[in-house]
Amino acid sequence: MAAQNGNTSFAPNFNPPQDHTSSVSFNFSYGDYDLPMDEDEDMTKTRTFFAAKIVIGIALAGIMLVCGIGNFVFIAALTRYKKLRNLTNLLIANLAISDFLVAIICCPFEMDYYVVRQLSWEHGHVLCASVNYLRTVSLYVSTNALLAIAIDRYLAIVHPLKPRMNYQTASFLIALVWMVSILIAIPSAYFATETVLFIVKSQEKIFCGQIWPCGSAALLQVLLPLHLWC
Repeated sequence: MAAQNGNTSFAPNFNPPQDHTSSVSFNFSYGDYDLPMDEDEDMTKTRTFFAAKIVIGIALAGIMLVCGIGNFVFIAALTRYKKLRNLTNLLIANLAISDFLVAIICCPFEMDYYVVRQLSWEHGHVLCASVNYLRTVSLYVSTNALLAIAIDRYLAIVHPLKPRMNYQTASFLIALVWMVSILIAIPSAYFATETVLFIVKSQEKIFCGQIWPCGSAALLQVLLPLHLWC
């Protein structure tokens, strides 16, 4: 839980906590949002916020149902029936596993954050960092798995007479996809933080998200994956 003595105003000159990033200077400003600080006006009680909450709730519920059930059925079928365990399905299974983890772990916390508690995180810093980390790992696994599938399809179409990769090579490629994704997602957990925001003077909200420093460090998530794959 964010410390109460680190009160932060949802206004210009926003300064996030400096506990684990004290060596990097932060220059953030939320002045462009120009949110009202009137005690009598609460943005979470407006019709616009209510409509957005309904849309987000329906979207998250749909993701949890469709993505969760659909990927679970695919994973269960692949586990039960050996004849389905071809090379392409094994690569697609990476997408199914990563999406399934997001549907059953990340989406419920997102539902609680946006819909139930209305933009306030109440689960502590460890879960805040873990959810951000898992979401980023899933993104990288999906991207790298699609890259592996594209390479396999390219070789099958352009060089149809050459033998496809064997299961040993595919297993190594799948392990590499997960290992690289787990490593390059570490900064997302490191920069995840909790910050007390005051949307109105009488009500505080706890923000949970990634706050990256300005400058070269923020390019890690872009340059590191490119460096590893090039």
